[in-house]
Parts: sequence; C-alpha cells; structure tokens
Amino acid sequence: MSKIYPRLKPRSLARKHKPTLNNSLGEVISQGIEKDFCFYYSQMRIALFHVLKTCLKPNSIVATTSYTIYDINNIIKNSGHTPMLVDIDLDHLGPDINVLIDAIRAKKVSCVIFTYLHGYSVDITELSDVCKQYHCLLIEDCAQSLWNHTWSQSNFVPGKYGDIALFSTGFFKSINTISGGMLYVSSSSVYKDLISTDYINLSSSVSFDFLKRFFYALYFLILTNHSIFNLFTYPLLRFSFLNKIEFFNKRAREENSPHFIPRTSGDILRMNWLQIWLYSNKTIHDLNHDYYKKKKLALIYISKLATLLENEHVTIPGHSGKNFLTISCFNQIPLLVEDRSNLLKFLFLRKHDIAAQHIKDLSIDFSDSCIVPSECFNTGYVAKRILLLPCYPEF
Repeated sequence: MSKIYPRLKPRSLARKHKPTLNNSLGEVISQGIEKDFCFYYSQMRIALFHVLKTCLKPNSIVATTSYTIYDINNIIKNSGHTPMLVDIDLDHLGPDINVLIDAIRAKKVSCVIFTYLHGYSVDITELSDVCKQYHCLLIEDCAQSLWNHTWSQSNFVPGKYGDIALFSTGFFKSINTISGGMLYVSSSSVYKDLISTDYINLSSSVSFDFLKRFFYALYFLILTNHSIFNLFTYPLLRFSFLNKIEFFNKRAREENSPHFIPRTSGDILRMNWLQIWLYSNKTIHDLNHDYYKKKKLALIYISKLATLLENEHVTIPGHSGKNFLTISCFNQIPLLVEDRSNLLKFLFLRKHDIAAQHIKDLSIDFSDSCIVPSECFNTGYVAKRILLLPCYPEF
C-alpha cells in the first residue's frame, strides 16, 4: 500500500528508536475499506481540519450530525465553512440519511460528514451514490467504528463508501497513540493530490496539546488502576454523584462548557515520533484479540439484559433479536432509558459504575452559529436518555 510517512524532526530520541509505521496493520484496514493511501495526523479532528481547508471552496456548507462533540463544529468553522446540523436516526444514532440526501439534491451543501457512533455500521450506499452524482464531498467519520473486514459480520464496513475515511487513534480507541488520526483516500482520487501537496511540508513536532494529553493519559491510568480505582477513585465518584458535588462530578464528564477553539494552519501536524512508535507496536493480532474480548463483553451484557430488552424497559438502538453481531463492532453498547437520572442513582447506590453519555444536542445549545434546517427531535430524545455500557478490552 502506498503511503506518505510522517516526517521526523532530527532529535536524538527519535534517532534512537527509529520508529516506522506498521504496514501490515494499515494494509488490513486499507483492504477492508478499499482505499489504498493513508496520511497520519496528530489528531483525527486535525485531519478533518486539513481536508476541509484543502478540498472545499471557501464559505461552503458542511452537513453533519447534531449529535457529536462540539469541537467538530469548531473544526468546520476554523476551516472557513458553516456547519449544517441534521437530526439523527434512532436505529444507529448517526445522521439521518434521508435528510442528508434531500440537502444534497437541493444543492444546499458541498460536503457531508457521516459519523458512525458506538461501533455501529450503516448502509450509506445511497448517500454515497447521491454525493457522487452531485459532486458533494463525502467524509466518513469512523472514530468509533474501526471494523476489520476479516471478522466483520456486516456487509457494510465504515470507511468504504466516502471519498475520505477518517479513523481515530486516540487514547480510548482500538489503536492507541494517545491522540492521533488516520486519513484514508484512494490513490486515484483528486483529493489525494490536493492533500499531499500540503502534507509534505507539515511539521511532526510534539505539540503542547499532545503533552497535555500525554500527562492526562498517565493520570487516567493511575486513577483507573484496579487497586486505586476500588479503594479511592470509585468511592469518590460514587460519593460525589450521590451528594451532587459538582467539583468532582465535572471531572467524570467531558465537554462541560463547550466553547470556540480557534485554530490556524500551524495547528495541522503529522503524527510525532512517539505516536508513530505507539502505532508501530500495534499489530493486527492485537486488534483481533481486543475485538474478541469486546465481543465477549457485549454478549454478556445482551444476555443479562435479555428480559429488560424483551419488555422494552431499556432499548438498544437498532437491536432486534440476535442482529447485534451484524451492526456493531462493540466499542460500547448504547442503552436508552426513560428515567436516566433515577436509574443512575439506583445503580450507584448498589455500587455499580456507569455514566451518562456526555454529548449534547448541538442544534439547541449552539444553533446561533450553525444552520439547523429542521427540529432535531431524535437528537434531543437520545441526549436525555442514553447510557453507555463500556466494552473496553482491559475491562
């Protein structure tokens, strides 16, 4: 597989380790999504920033989901474009495909970002066809949905349908480089040439943002050590939740106060030497091993929840009978419950550790700086009711 390798600045440590990218892992991903060229970035959202700056005309409209991290809106605005937020589909929690198709056919948007959440796969064949017909750039956000085609039980592999596929190698992802991202594109695509022209000159320095994430990762690993978590971390989280101590509760959440983060072209970086070293130590065997552990956890959850699911006390989006194996690669299992706050209290009183999803309905909180063509009813419904069951391999 053809690649452009991240440039390493001369430094003694980099020369000592001589990190190289693991081609075998990249080739497996490439085969699954049928894209043969990859760029490596300091963050996945930075890869998105580069694409939007490079491949779109200024002041374009970019359609994306109203149910995502707020910083995606930042990235679109940083790129000189305007976000258009659309409602989600309750079967997979990604953006509503029909709404996207209508916007493309009405020539309201120049780009669509399709986000796969919680490890789900989705059939976006029709969306892909319409994007090609109307020359609309289709970007697949696969941050939470890295599927390996060798074990996939779905006919629809995320990353296979768009012009560009983005994957995250963040701290909680299947490939962990603390932060990082991969951008896949076909070598025959015009977008590959547009991106590579700038990419060659990008720096691969260790940024201040990366250092913050590195030390946060160490801090997290310490607090979630089995002994420390049982003796200190969880009792503190439980006490804070039950007694509404916001100072500590905020530490267990993300995006407490979403705000605009300005970025410039100088923030677009390749993977640094440490990220490359971490990536190069991840093998396809590791990926498969983690997948089977996640699958085992997911099946245990579904088995234990069988009665609640049958009586519809809780629901799993898109789940009916035994089809979960074909729609998810088990990053998390999303649960929708009607009275989330009381259920969380019930579980914490019984010393169960679970958290509400932190993502907000961006169409309500930030509609003044975005285009919202219609009410995002499904997004609002889900944002107030969703819990996530973690399937982390180290569980």
